[in-house]
Amino acid sequence: GSLTGSGSLVYHHDGSFSYTPAAGEEGEVRFQYRLTDGDGDSATATVTLTLQDDSTPTVSVLLAEGDD
Repeated sequence: GSLTGSGSLVYHHDGSFSYTPAAGEEGEVRFQYRLTDGDGDSATATVTLTLQDDSTPTVSVLLAEGDD
């Protein structure tokens, strides 16, 4: 996947993630990930974080159509 922000992204074993923004970072941060099941079917999702000064980030996830 790719990361558009300048902070750090950590994927956790439970399927969650955490993003630590760089000092003073604002605006949108995006990253993509792909999941594949045991049959080899996969789907790609894009996560968008909206960072605003002194606020709680807004998260949106856009799921792309899977590969069969």
